[in-house]
Amino acid sequence: GIDIGSSLGKMSSPIKIDSISFSAAGWLKMYYLGVAQNMLDARDLGLLDLSETLFLGSSAGSLISTALVLGVDMQDIREHALRCAHICHSKFSGAFSLREFMTQLIDPILDVRPNAWKDVSNRVYISMTSFPSFGKKQNIVYTSNEHLKLSMLASCCIVPLAGFPFSLDGSLVFDGGASNFQPILDENTIKVNGLYFLDADISPSQFVPPWWGCFPPSRKRLDWLYDLGYSDMQRYVQKSISYSPANSIQIGVVPQTNQLNQQKPEPLKSRKISQKKKQSKIPKKREISRPSSNIGMILYFVLYLIKPILICILYLELYLKIVFFTLTIWKGGNLMKLISHLRSSLSAKLFLRSLPYIGPKMFSIRKLRHKKLYNQSYIYRVLMFMI
Repeated sequence: GIDIGSSLGKMSSPIKIDSISFSAAGWLKMYYLGVAQNMLDARDLGLLDLSETLFLGSSAGSLISTALVLGVDMQDIREHALRCAHICHSKFSGAFSLREFMTQLIDPILDVRPNAWKDVSNRVYISMTSFPSFGKKQNIVYTSNEHLKLSMLASCCIVPLAGFPFSLDGSLVFDGGASNFQPILDENTIKVNGLYFLDADISPSQFVPPWWGCFPPSRKRLDWLYDLGYSDMQRYVQKSISYSPANSIQIGVVPQTNQLNQQKPEPLKSRKISQKKKQSKIPKKREISRPSSNIGMILYFVLYLIKPILICILYLELYLKIVFFTLTIWKGGNLMKLISHLRSSLSAKLFLRSLPYIGPKMFSIRKLRHKKLYNQSYIYRVLMFMI
């Protein structure tokens, strides 16, 4: 990897991180793996002190947080994620196997660490969402490895890609991103976010399509995303040290970047770059105003909740009209309208289109009987651009 020690030099005292938060990310977790790997490299070089750091994670962020505390090899997680991405590209059912993928990753980690739940307790906050109240729920104390595993599975339960809500600690729970997209402990919490357009201390310095969080891109792009995370974290550490005269600050307040040398970053191609070009390959954060992480929750609701609900309402409208036409057919009602509405209601393409990322690519508007639906449904006419 990149030798961050060569450019930063030796420090008299490592930078202490009080708390760090990894937001919900989906397949953007590859960016987090790069960030986490750089944190471990910086720790090994004596640049970062993670011994007392509190970790907060939502959805995929809970997995990264737990892995950092347990000392899991990030390269093992990376290779597993790449294999799972290949399965998603190979067969349709792969996109709905996220819980199975998670279980295949978590079980070997916990099997060789029988006391993992003790190590993680009081160190890792795992966020999840109560159902049907949609209330925030966080676990910080774990009673067994099984309890820790279920907490991570609940936090990563993106409906329907990772199954459906299940019972944990007496209540139904599912993905933490629905209620607590970016967990925060206090004002000193460092925020790591995989979405380019959200405001965070560490986020992609180059544009990353948000739909990559729902369905993985190609291996080449996943590798690029990993490299970007590694490089962005390196730049953050370097910037923090540069603005610390005593080299012993706590990374809680991010130094202003408007005094830094700004340059347009070039797309990362590989972490294996020459010593001569290391500095030029570190992306510089652009001075732009980004919305808060609440936008991430809005994006989650639109993709996973609102759109399917709207499509269900559309189906309900069609069924009510079918009932009406059926009741009036004996009075000379329009039989062709009844048949046309039945054909639209029996088509599964409209419902499948509600699936994030996959649906719109597989079922275009043209395949949805657009003209028929436009004439048949008031809901479709008003909300067709959301559907």
